[in-house]
Amino acid sequence: MVRRTSLVLLTACALVATAVAPAPAATGLGGVSVSPASIDVRAQAGDMLSSVRVGNDTGRPVDVRIRVVPADQDLSGLPAFSLDAASFAAGRRLVQASPSTFTVPAGSARAVELRVVGHRPLRRGGSYGVVVAEAVPSVDPGAADAPGGEGVVDARLRLTTNLLLAYPGHGPRRADAVALRAEQGPERTLAFGVRVRGTGDIHTRPRVRLRVRDAAGRLVARGRVTSGNVLPDAERELPAVVEEVLPAGRYTARAVVEAGGRRTFADHAFTLVGPGELPSADLAIVGLRAPGSAAGEGTSATVEIVNRGTAPAPARGEVVLAHSGGRVLVRREIATGPVAPGTRRAVTVDLPGVSATEHRIGARLLDGDRELSARTVVFTPREPTGTWTRFLDWAGANVPLLLGGFLAVLVTVLTGVAAYVRRLRRALAARVPASTTGEPATPRR
Repeated sequence: MVRRTSLVLLTACALVATAVAPAPAATGLGGVSVSPASIDVRAQAGDMLSSVRVGNDTGRPVDVRIRVVPADQDLSGLPAFSLDAASFAAGRRLVQASPSTFTVPAGSARAVELRVVGHRPLRRGGSYGVVVAEAVPSVDPGAADAPGGEGVVDARLRLTTNLLLAYPGHGPRRADAVALRAEQGPERTLAFGVRVRGTGDIHTRPRVRLRVRDAAGRLVARGRVTSGNVLPDAERELPAVVEEVLPAGRYTARAVVEAGGRRTFADHAFTLVGPGELPSADLAIVGLRAPGSAAGEGTSATVEIVNRGTAPAPARGEVVLAHSGGRVLVRREIATGPVAPGTRRAVTVDLPGVSATEHRIGARLLDGDRELSARTVVFTPREPTGTWTRFLDWAGANVPLLLGGFLAVLVTVLTGVAAYVRRLRRALAARVPASTTGEPATPRR
C-alpha cells in the first residue's frame, strides 16, 4: 500500500514511528533538526541549490538517509507525497543529494548538497517536491541498547524540506478566487476559508483581502487573511478571521484575490442569529424504544431525534444490536434528510430476531468521527408461545369481533333451522290421507 504523508507548506514536519516497548530517554530523536524549511528558487538543470543542514542534539549519533520525492498540494495547503519506489525514482531524476547516507555525531551537524538534474519541469513551469531526511539511532549492533533489543525503542524520524523550483521561461504567476465559506470561530469571532486556484504556470502567493458588509451595504468589518503559496492547477483554502463581534443580522463577505496582475472575487452571504453567532445545528437523541417482540421474531427499534439548534441539519449515525456482554450482532445506519430547528424526527430501524436472553440496543449520532449524542436500552425478548396461547391472546384482544362473529353464526344457524322446519311441515302435510279432508276415497283393485 502506498503511504501518503502531508507536511505544512514552508514548515518542516516530523513523523515519529510508534514505540514498541518502554525505552530509556537516550533513544529519543526529538533533537534532530533539518533546515531550511523550504527552498523556493529559480533553477535549471545543473544548478546547485541551498544546502540542507541536518543537526543532531539528541546526545547520541544518528544515521541519516536523504531522499527526494515529488509532491502535490491538497486543499489545506499541505503537500502530499508518496514514499514508494516510483516516487523515489522520480525524485532522483529531479534533484541529486550528496551525501545521501551519513552519520551525524551527537552535538554536531552535517550539510547535504542538492543539485538539480531534471532538465524539464514536472508541473507546467515548475517542479515541486520534498527532501526527506530519515534518521534512526546509530549504535553498535552488539550493544545492549541496540534498536530492536528488549526494552528499547526502535525510533525512526522523518523530517522534510520543501522544494519549489521555478524553471526559466515559465509563464505568469496567477491565482483566482474560487469560493468563500464561513464558520464559527472562538469567542464569537468568524472564521472564513478563501478557496484559491492556481491558474498560472508557476506557484504564487496571492494577495487576499476580506471585507464584510451589512444588509445596507455598509462596510462593518475587515478580515485578517493568512496567505500562502498555491501550486499550478491546485486549489488551496486560505484562512481568514474577522475578530469584530458583529450584531445579529444579514451580511455579505467578499474576498478579493490579486495575483499576476489579475483581480478576482468570491462572495458569501450569511446570517447571524446572535452577536457573532452563526446558525448551528444541535442534534440529540431524546428517545429510544426497545422492541417488544418474542424471541426469534424480527423486530424494530425507533430512535427519536431532536434539533435544538438554530440551523437545519441531516442526522447521521448508527444503531447497534449486541449481546449484553458486548458482542455486536448487527449494525444499521441512521440517515435522514435535514431536521429543521426545533423539530423532532423518528427513525425506525429493522432488526433481526434474537434469543430470549438480555440484549442491548445502542443508538449514536455522529459528525464524522465525533459522537454528538448516544443512548442505550437493555431488553429481553419474550419466550415464544404456543398456538393455543397465541389464539387466546388474540381472542382476548378482539372480543367485540368474536362476539359479532358468534351472533352472525347463531343467526345463520337459527335461520337455517327455521327454514328446515317449514320444509318438513310442508312435506308431512302433503302425505296426510285424503279421507281426512272429506274427499271420496279411491277404491283399491
